[in-house]
Amino acid sequence: MGNYPNLKELLENKTVGAISAGANALSEHYYSRKGNRVIEGLGIIPIKAFMHYEEGFDNELKSLEEVYSDKELIKLSEGEFRKVVS
Repeated sequence: MGNYPNLKELLENKTVGAISAGANALSEHYYSRKGNRVIEGLGIIPIKAFMHYEEGFDNELKSLEEVYSDKELIKLSEGEFRKVVS
């Protein structure tokens, strides 16, 4: 996705569905359970994302909450979805 410098413009006024890695990539920041850290996304959707969230990830969630506190944090467990309009 990062190979398209105009990706944000290409997606304007479009409906985009994304789960897991796709949602992470489109967000401004996300928590990577595999990488065990907060990572900067492409910033196309102005959110912080925590995909595959489970109870017990309080410290990991806090590390994401502390990054750019003005952005909405969306945490989704397996099977959950959320519509975000930006």
